[in-house]
Amino acid sequence: MKFPDASELTEEEKNLKVSFAVKDIYPYPGFMVDQPLEVMIHIANACLLEKFSLQDAIDEKKVDGADIPYYIWDNSYDGMVYWGVPQPAHEDQMQSMMKRMQTQFMYMGKEKPEAQVMRLFSLPTQRKLARRSTSNEHKQLGEKLFVLKVSLCPFNTSEHCEISRDSNTITWATEFRKRSEGKVRVWRLVSCYGNMTFANLHDRILGPAMGWVRHYHAYMFTDNESGACFGPKQTTAIDAMHIGQTIPYYLSDTKYSLCHVLRKTGDRMIYTYDLGDTWMHHIEVVQIADLGDPLKTKNTGHQEIDMYFKMHSNENFKVAAAQLYAGELNCAPEDSLGCGMGCYGTLLKKGRECKHYPKAVGALNWKQFNIRNPYDFDLTAHQKRLKEAVGGRGSAKTGQKVFSSSTLFGDDNEEGPGIYDFNKKRSEKTLKSGDLVEKVRIKPDKKSNAVCSTCGRQPHPLSDAPLKLCTACRAVWYCNAECQRKHWKEHKAFCKKKGNKNRKKKQKGQKSKASA
Repeated sequence: MKFPDASELTEEEKNLKVSFAVKDIYPYPGFMVDQPLEVMIHIANACLLEKFSLQDAIDEKKVDGADIPYYIWDNSYDGMVYWGVPQPAHEDQMQSMMKRMQTQFMYMGKEKPEAQVMRLFSLPTQRKLARRSTSNEHKQLGEKLFVLKVSLCPFNTSEHCEISRDSNTITWATEFRKRSEGKVRVWRLVSCYGNMTFANLHDRILGPAMGWVRHYHAYMFTDNESGACFGPKQTTAIDAMHIGQTIPYYLSDTKYSLCHVLRKTGDRMIYTYDLGDTWMHHIEVVQIADLGDPLKTKNTGHQEIDMYFKMHSNENFKVAAAQLYAGELNCAPEDSLGCGMGCYGTLLKKGRECKHYPKAVGALNWKQFNIRNPYDFDLTAHQKRLKEAVGGRGSAKTGQKVFSSSTLFGDDNEEGPGIYDFNKKRSEKTLKSGDLVEKVRIKPDKKSNAVCSTCGRQPHPLSDAPLKLCTACRAVWYCNAECQRKHWKEHKAFCKKKGNKNRKKKQKGQKSKASA
């Protein structure tokens, strides 16, 4: 999606302004103060036309002898800043921190100015997304399979950003090249249907394929061209505190799907996992195909993909449904920076021969998946985890994994009240395993959030081919009988156990009614 210009605003929107609390005396960027939205959009487009970037601010670029006032392009991920709202090139960090602390009480129950300006900038983009939702092109793209290259920048963490900001001589490009000696790349090639929501894309595809722990950290999706942001609205993840500080306004990831943003080969967006450690993933569309089409393995425009499949030239790859085809290197240990392990690039620079990673092997994802070395990537194990994520229930919207004292919750796997379980839902229960507590779903996914347990298809809300519940266990969804037959081998044991339990419960209810 292209960044909007003033001509895309309605007459009413052109005159909208950001409002400030009476007692708010802190400085804000000049374009926000007493300026109508039309002028603010003009300023943003001028920054975009001049290609003012974060690197320009670091290099202290001059325009007509003066410092650049704002930047709109973030070189760290080669994309637009959030919602395209111009960021001040020179900002006093201490003053900004004081402003956040003092103004949080002034705007209690109200939108802060930073959230207001992002919401205003989002208005034409939201209209564009709404039009796309009802178009025939959108419906057709939703039924297509998108082959995506997902690549993690192991050096693009908050530590990397601080190093670059502190030096006027280091550029993002040179810093990345210096840190990526040996052509270290962490990437995956996956596919899923275009109608899959961003919530399911994170929970069922990207997280399992990369090797992150499901239902643990918060995340965000950002469109490179427009800066549009999509994320979880109900999350209680331990890093959710960062959402309000960095991205105070974003759209719900359950209402928008992949094909709302990515529409053709080459389209890109950013997936940020763990908003504390900020692991940035570049997502790019490599191919849009139908089920069973030949997978593009040559001249993809990505050296890693071409080289990988050159080594597997005897295999005939077909575009499957929700699938992981290839990848290299394990992803970073969870909580790397928070646990003092430092940047993942530090671990990678130890080389393939190093076998001793004492802190890393204790990280939640490395321990859970028995990972001992970043270079020993097990494709089959990652494929299995993705298949299980697609075939099972989706993660609960709240009650993400959190470490808790065992004295509060009793024995492992014992159902307890849970840390966030103030309004307990009958569709969820709190599960404790070791020192971890989380909410898990015990009832089937809602139809609006469900995917086929075989192929991962998530139908358009107005689709002529909606999903159907398994009639025996009534726990999982399928496109049709064919998908159900393909999944029967994995589903059989659970289905019979759950089906018997449902029948006994139904019989018990009928006896109670009869006796009454």
